[in-house]
Amino acid sequence: GGHASAALHKELQDNWQFVYEVTAATHMSGPYSISGVMRERFLSDNSYGYPAYIAYVTMGYQEGYGDLYTDIHNFFKEPFVTNILNFKNGTINLTTLNSQLISLLAASGDTVNKRMIQDSILERMVNEPDYSLNLHLQDNDRYNWAPAGPTRLYYCGGDKQVPFQNAIVADSAMNALGAPDTHAESKGATLDHGPCVFPSILSSIAFFQSLLISSTID
Repeated sequence: GGHASAALHKELQDNWQFVYEVTAATHMSGPYSISGVMRERFLSDNSYGYPAYIAYVTMGYQEGYGDLYTDIHNFFKEPFVTNILNFKNGTINLTTLNSQLISLLAASGDTVNKRMIQDSILERMVNEPDYSLNLHLQDNDRYNWAPAGPTRLYYCGGDKQVPFQNAIVADSAMNALGAPDTHAESKGATLDHGPCVFPSILSSIAFFQSLLISSTID
């Protein structure tokens, strides 16, 4: 959600400002640093509780760019491919896929996500900066731009799904690029992804209301 809203914000600012001027925006717990923070998490030797995201992103990029594989078995190992294809075909949803992938990983010793991926793919990701998947990840980063209007990046420190470092990286990059009023704000030092939603929504409402009040006074 946060990544999608940031992508829409950037698209409107870059190409549609003459029709839809962005007065202000908030983005919540988004994976803005796909090629940095998220890639490091996916390639980590530590467990990550959302292996289905790796499958989801990979298949999405295959549909969008068309150059990651000719057969999905060339990218993912069995027994994971069967479950991933069940998701692709609509037999199961993303939550079910995630549970199944975690169970399969755990059955063979741990839940390190990268064990789902073919060794040849991992080697290219690590050793070839210009490998197509690495380039696609960079293409989908949404932190390396400067919002023109007031923008808030809400996050929570205990987020296990989308690491809070995404917001910190985005805040730093956007301000370095000259964003006049962009700030990352924590909505809870220990809150996970789901519990972070409500305080982020409340803060968004208060933020937008403060701009309305300011505009009225002016």
